[in-house]
Amino acid sequence: MRRAVLLSILVFAGFHCSSSRQQTLNSCPGGGSPGSAPIVCIDASLQATPDPVHVQRGHWVHFYFSDGDHELQIRDIEGGLDAISHDHGHAWGRARLDAAPHQSYKYTIIDLTTGRRNDPEVMIDP
Repeated sequence: MRRAVLLSILVFAGFHCSSSRQQTLNSCPGGGSPGSAPIVCIDASLQATPDPVHVQRGHWVHFYFSDGDHELQIRDIEGGLDAISHDHGHAWGRARLDAAPHQSYKYTIIDLTTGRRNDPEVMIDP
């Protein structure tokens, strides 16, 4: 009897953790905190918030789809970001160390699931 109860608890906990993890993967954490990496939320129409996103040279920016399970990719267009990579609905890039401060650079959001694209901006802060 104890084994059955223990097994039931473990199964329930496993489903709950799996469900919570899936919700986290498919939602934008939003905002961030002062001093942390900026976070860009991307909605279903590929609109980025904030646009432009502000970041200092050498610092990271994180991009998230706000909902859904689409595959996200970011590409640099004008030389503002490097070290770009992605994992499902999350992508990241670093503001180039040689990027000019007070300048906006375009980047491309690509929904790899649908092929749709949008070109918002990143603003390099000093």
